[in-house]
Amino acid sequence: SSLTYKASLETAENQPGQIGYFNTTLLAPSNLGTYKFKYALVRDGKSIISGSEFEITINVVNKKKSNQANLASNQKTEILVPTQKIDNTKPVGLTEICLSIKTSDFKAAMVDKRLLDECLKIGIKVTEEGTSYIKLDQPTSSTAPEPSLEPTPTNTTPPVNPIPSPVPLQTTPSVANGNNGPMVRIGLYNTTDPVIITANVPFTIKNQSGSVLASVAASLQAKVIFDFQSKTYNLTANGTSLATSSYIRFEGANQNTVFEIISLNWRPTWNTSINYNKYLGALEVRYSPNTGRLWVINELELENYLKGLAESSNGAPIEYQKALLTTARTYAMYHFNRGTKHAAEYFTLDATYDQVYRGYNAELSLTQVSEAVEATKGQVITYNGEVVVTPYFSYDDGRTRSYQEVWGGSYKPWLVSVKEPAGYDKTTMYGHGVGLCARGAVLLAADFHYTFDQILKYYFTGIELKKIY
Repeated sequence: SSLTYKASLETAENQPGQIGYFNTTLLAPSNLGTYKFKYALVRDGKSIISGSEFEITINVVNKKKSNQANLASNQKTEILVPTQKIDNTKPVGLTEICLSIKTSDFKAAMVDKRLLDECLKIGIKVTEEGTSYIKLDQPTSSTAPEPSLEPTPTNTTPPVNPIPSPVPLQTTPSVANGNNGPMVRIGLYNTTDPVIITANVPFTIKNQSGSVLASVAASLQAKVIFDFQSKTYNLTANGTSLATSSYIRFEGANQNTVFEIISLNWRPTWNTSINYNKYLGALEVRYSPNTGRLWVINELELENYLKGLAESSNGAPIEYQKALLTTARTYAMYHFNRGTKHAAEYFTLDATYDQVYRGYNAELSLTQVSEAVEATKGQVITYNGEVVVTPYFSYDDGRTRSYQEVWGGSYKPWLVSVKEPAGYDKTTMYGHGVGLCARGAVLLAADFHYTFDQILKYYFTGIELKKIY
């Protein structure tokens, strides 16, 4: 028979993209078996909102089991369901909901703190910077300070792979004192809106041939509006107003110039006083006829780019941080050398899907990232003397995957499957599974006292580290 259960929204209204909570009470049918309760959002009590449908699967058993999805006959249960898009072909569970939260959700909406706290209770930490597992005996408040991951080993079993003997790094002198690597170009975001820019020092605005269009004093604003029909850039700055078919470039006196994109509102939910809209180096507003998109591009030195990454947090072990940032430097250097990944849109890497880059304000708050960058300056991962591609991801089910296993293509001997160390909590794979596993690397640093080069040689088979500047 068909049963109808209404679910009521806790709040009077929800903003676009915000997670809403619905309360409903289910009464298990009297007959044993598996039942699917289908839900959908209804507008004005009449029409179903397309794409909002999902199911809750309940198993009716003789007695209550430990599994939350099992109910005794005629037993009632209250369910709190966040409205979040997940796989409708599977039963809804808190783990699936937590893992379905994307970093872009923080930018687009107010992610409800209650859901983040529930995720923490089962060991899944979801933040603006990504998703990771934590030990359940650590603080579980989403507003608590970062937990210390300094080791108090409880498992003295040696790792699955033998601990490699530390090998001194063979380094060569930097090309020049203070060299911060090549200039990389980062696609920050694409937009159809006006772009408003200022800086902490006087700056110049140039066209693609390098001719100066305007000189602007510190703290004054410049605005660029792109006309997608005529394909022209309309610039207003310091009394200058002009239209040009050339892309617009903003340059300061040196690489320490801090540009601020006034029109960009990129605030993490965990601290809305921060706005990730400041960037070192130079900025470009550039249209790509190849894709029809207008991009804001940040050009800066590689080492400064790495300091603005938000792939980790200050609470992680420093040797893990050094391993992660060396992997990130190698990944960026590999794509800089190839120059093909985003060639159609005139940049090296993007700021969200390649590596999470949040610029100068991230550098100011994530001080341990800068420390790790400085400690490993210029060092990259090589195989047979060549800089290679070095993927990394969050966590896996007990082993990493080989490059061919996931992406096919040619055999890459440094990207083969390795087992996670003893004590690793085997979980559902989260990420592609190739290369360095962040959760496993933290374990190696915290519990087994691996140095960063040992961590890298554990996950990347047969590699060597080389200082290239």
